[in-house]
Order: sequence, then structure tokens, then C-alpha cells
Amino acid sequence: MDPMNLDQMNHDKGNNNGPNFSVPVEDISTIDKEFSDLQKLKMMNEGADMQMNHSGGLDSHEMEQEEINNRSIFVGNVDYSTQPEELQSLFSECGLINRVTILVNKNTGHSKGYAYIEFADASSVRTALSLSESFFKKRQIKVCSKRRNIPGFNRPRISPFRGRSIKPSFAPRGRLRQPSFRPFYRGRGSYRKIVSNPYDRA
Repeated sequence: MDPMNLDQMNHDKGNNNGPNFSVPVEDISTIDKEFSDLQKLKMMNEGADMQMNHSGGLDSHEMEQEEINNRSIFVGNVDYSTQPEELQSLFSECGLINRVTILVNKNTGHSKGYAYIEFADASSVRTALSLSESFFKKRQIKVCSKRRNIPGFNRPRISPFRGRSIKPSFAPRGRLRQPSFRPFYRGRGSYRKIVSNPYDRA
């Protein structure tokens, strides 16, 4: 073998201590950009998850309100002298009643002539609808399913009481509505309680 070739081989062997890879600068920039894009995508996904969780809470509230609506009715053309317990007695044959609300004028305290009744079970609504067009205190009442667009039920109102407030002990904490209304009847099971009317009649 040629001595010069042998020396060249020895020289190459001595320099071959392991793999020697080099990465072009352009490739490094590309990798950095891809990594940055992945980080941004991850942050976007986390933000979307948080938004979905938040929206899920709102949806749960909406579903709960819708469930209450499905168990409630609107009663129109109610005699102005009607008390909550009288409506409770009228509709008691339809099923267990959770709440009777007669809305009143917040300035005068007089009845507006309509009411809302929340039943414990949605099936009671169908029975209650059969009382529509019947006569109560010489008035032909109108009974229909409760809808969100009926004025005065869902919108918060300023309390008509001045200097004091009423918070029934049976009202769930954090969910007490304060529309202008004649205090409601509420009963569950065998327990019943009538809240007296704080409004003075003209």
C-alpha cells in the first residue's frame, strides 16, 4: 500500500472520534418559530377551555331557570282583592305548590291583577291550564304556561319597602328576588306557611 495513502487513512481515523453533525442556522430559526407557534396554540387552547367552563356555569343557571319555568304558570285577570292563599286554594287540586306570587304596583301596593304560581312538578302545569277561562271571584281568569317574556317575573326590581326588608327564612340564600309583589305563599310537603301582607290597602 502506498505510504501516503496509509498516512491519510490514519489521519482520517484519528479525526473520526464520533459523529459530527452540524445544523444550519436557518433550521434553528425554523425550529424556534415552530416551538413559539406551539406555545401560542397551547395558550389559546387553555383560554378556550376556561371560557367553555365559564360558559358551562351560565348554561347550568339557564337550565335551572328553564326547569322552574316549566313548572310555573301565569294567571291573568285576577281580582284585585285576591290573596296568595286564595289562589293556592284554587290551584291546590292541580298539585303541590311551591310559591304563589301576586305582583303589585310598587308605588301604591295595589295588585296588578295577575300572578305567578310555581308547582313542585311540571305535570301540574297541564292540569292547571284546564282552569283557564274559568271564573274566580266573578272574573274570567286566564291561565297559561309561564314564559320569560312575561313582564315583571325575571327582571330585578327595587324593593318597595323603605327602611326595612323582608327575607323569608325559607328563601334560598343568594337567590331571593325582590320584585314588587304581594308576599308569597310557599309550602313544601306537609309544611305550609303564609307570609302576611305588609302593604296597606287604600
